[in-house]
Parts: sequence; C-alpha cells; structure tokens
Amino acid sequence: MHIRNVVFSLLVFSVVLAAGLTTAEAADAPLKIGIVNIEQVLLNSTAGQEAKKALEAEELKHKTEFQKEKDKMDKLQEEVEKKSSAWSDEVRREKELEFKKQAREVQARLEEA
Repeated sequence: MHIRNVVFSLLVFSVVLAAGLTTAEAADAPLKIGIVNIEQVLLNSTAGQEAKKALEAEELKHKTEFQKEKDKMDKLQEEVEKKSSAWSDEVRREKELEFKKQAREVQARLEEA
C-alpha cells in the first residue's frame, strides 16, 4: 500500500507540475516532454526503499509461517504412513481427516496471501 501512495504522489506531482508549466510558459517556450522512470524512483528513494524493506519483511514472515505449517503437515503425513497399519480404522480416519483439514487451511491461507 505504501508503494501505491508514493506512485500516486509522484503522478499527482507530475500532473500539477506539467499543468503549471504549460499554462505559464505555453506562449513563451516550445513543448518539452520529460520521462520519469517510476521504478528507478521507487528503488532509489527513501520511501521506496522503506516500502521494499517492509514488503521483504512481510514476505519472510509469511514464508516462515508456511514452512512451519508444511513441516507440521509433513510430520503428520509421515505418522499416518508409518503407523496407519497399526491403528484401528477409526484412528486412521481421524488422522486422515486431520491431515485433510490442515491441507485445506493451508490452501486457504495461501489463496489469501
């Protein structure tokens, strides 16, 4: 969201600047067109760098959370595969349902992210 604010501010500034220059200098000077590399501005500006760091921190947080969930599911799947022959049908169904429930929850969180 912060990047959107920066981009929007730059866009508004460019429009206002262009409008001010064209009305004041329209009769005196030929039309000049400037090019702004928004990507370069975002990468080199303080606000852009802060936004990038915030996004990277958020990404790391989500990766860590999803890795924990994946490890938990891998452990449960391994348990089901190793012990299912010793379990009763009811226990095996319970564990399989638990695994499917966790898989759905992780999939839903992935879709939200």
